[in-house]
Amino acid sequence: MKSALTWLQPLALSIIAMFAPAKQLFIAATILIIADCLTGVWAAYKTGQPVTSAGIRRTANKLILYNLGIGCGFLVQRYLMADLIPVSNIVSSALGLAELKSIIENADKINGGSIMKTILARLGSVNDTLDKKDT
Repeated sequence: MKSALTWLQPLALSIIAMFAPAKQLFIAATILIIADCLTGVWAAYKTGQPVTSAGIRRTANKLILYNLGIGCGFLVQRYLMADLIPVSNIVSSALGLAELKSIIENADKINGGSIMKTILARLGSVNDTLDKKDT
């Protein structure tokens, strides 16, 4: 057992050091996935739908697969393309936008209507109402 730890610990530290520059991407993806899960549970509660283990399993799968995809994108970017194309940023942006879309959809269910319309209505100015009266 001791011999396995003598080479396993340096290997783990090397892998952590190799992915350290992409730490923010991993953290951002994880936060978005957790936020999607929390808003999904809240939306299910508000709409009376049951929260199932399959939904929680999808969240666990996303945590693993999204971070794996970001890690692979980082490896391609750093070691195969010499940072020529920001592959990890492109991958994490696509995944992040998908999660943001899901969070907004959950917020719509929680709100009972379009959250974006509500925000835009509250941000509207007096001129918006004057223009509608003039036409």
